[in-house]
Amino acid sequence: STLMRSSAASDVYKRQDLNSDGKVTSSDLSILLGNYQKSIDIGDINGDGMVTSADLSILLANYQRSAIAE
Repeated sequence: STLMRSSAASDVYKRQDLNSDGKVTSSDLSILLGNYQKSIDIGDINGDGMVTSADLSILLANYQRSAIAE
């Protein structure tokens, strides 16, 4: 349903907002790159247990967007 997709989208944005400031910005990118190729939660946007290029792609696709779905 639309509500479920909206909620899921909001969760993805929140996972990309690594510093919890409400936006996906260079600060979040810096955090992700600092944890790149590590098995750590911060930066593991897709939840596969590792910060990889897949997480980087997700973050870059939403770069400069609000972390809270409007």
